[in-house]
Formats: sequence, structure tokens, C-alpha cells
Amino acid sequence: MPENKDLILPRALRTRRVSILYLICILFLSLVSSNAAQDSTEDSDNFKQELDVLEFDVLDVSIQPAVLSLWARSDSLYRANPCVLYTSLNEDSSSIVRMQPQSEGVYNLTIMFWSNETWQYTIGVFTSSPDFYRPNGNVQRVRTALAQSFVEFLTMTFPPGNYTISITVNCYGTASSSSFFIRLPTPVNSMLLITAAGFIAYLNVFLIFDTYFKSKKEIVSGRRWMLCSAAVIISILVIYQLYSFTTFTL
Repeated sequence: MPENKDLILPRALRTRRVSILYLICILFLSLVSSNAAQDSTEDSDNFKQELDVLEFDVLDVSIQPAVLSLWARSDSLYRANPCVLYTSLNEDSSSIVRMQPQSEGVYNLTIMFWSNETWQYTIGVFTSSPDFYRPNGNVQRVRTALAQSFVEFLTMTFPPGNYTISITVNCYGTASSSSFFIRLPTPVNSMLLITAAGFIAYLNVFLIFDTYFKSKKEIVSGRRWMLCSAAVIISILVIYQLYSFTTFTL
């Protein structure tokens, strides 16, 4: 029996050592893989934008000087809306990507490329209705030639590298260019706005009806009616602020 114990103890120690070494190897491999994943993501710089455009207007992305391995794709996020996409790797020493949505909806424009030198990025839209874009705080300048205008949103300079640009395009109908057009938020933000506005409206309706039926049974002071009026006015202001936030900020 003692001989068997002497044989078992070294085996247990060896098993424990193997388990510890196995765990160390797993930790080492996980660290290596995480660092490799981080290095791979750092090799590509990504940035996103969101823009509002009118249908049949042409969204223009210009990159100077011309870049390498230019790739672009346009997708409709909610339904199969038609869209025209034009790319040019080198046009007058610039790389050009142009997108023309053909109907209302939400699109996603993805642009990938590589540049071995410092490059300049300009994005704007060719339109015959520049007034639609003027309320937008992102507009830098508007250039007009004949009946066509170019509304410039942004111009930036970036260092060399591998880049992926993702642009969410909210496209509105041509009737949206009229002065009586009310701009609506995106579908997701609309759900947030409707939920918040519905909850506020429910509180106001409850307060007003409660005061009304209470006035049928007893005398209600004028202060309570003033409170109801103030609550309605404040609620309207809050809903308007929520509309502005979900449409132009969020």
C-alpha cells in the first residue's frame, strides 16, 4: 500500500502541473488573439456620418488626391429603394463617389479605400433646392451655377492609411423642399418621440378629465384649472423640444 501512494502522488502532481500549464497557454493565446484583433482594427480607421437629402439630388464625395483600391456600395436599410451609384478612381486627380437616391427612405453608403499620402475629404450635394439644406447647421457654403447648386457639408484632411466611411442617408420626397414641409425624425427616433409624446399626452388627459369630473361633484378652485392649463403649455414645449432633439440632434 505505501508503494501505491508513492506512485499516486507524483501522478497527481504531474496532472496539476499539466493543468496549470494548459491554463497558462490558454491565457497566452487569448492575449495574443486579442492583440491581433486590436491591431487589425487599428489598421483601418472608420468614421460615420448621417445626412438628410432630397430624392434625385446627388450626394457627392470627393477625395483628393486620388486614392487606391476604392470600393463603394449603397444599401437601402428598410426596403428595396432604387439608387444610382457612380464611382471614379481617378477623375481630375480625385476619387469620386456619387449617390442619387430615387425615392424616399434610408440608405447606407459605405466607402472603403487606401491612401499612401495625406488626403482631403469633401462631401456635399448637387441640388436644385438649396433652401432645403440651409436650416441644417452642417452646411458650410453653397455654390450656385445656373439652375444647379452645390451645398457643401464638410471638408476635412486625414493622414495616410486604410479607411472605411459609412454614411447614413435620410432621403425625403421632393415635396419636402416646400416652405410648409415639416421634417420628421428617422423611424427609430420617431418611435421614441411617439412613445414620449403619448405618455405626456396621457398625463394631461388624465389631469383634465379628473378635474372635469371632480367639478361635477364639488367646487374646483381656479388654481386647479390654472394648473391644468400650465401643464398643457409645458407639455407642448417639452414635446417640441423632444421633436427638435430627435430630428436634428439625436
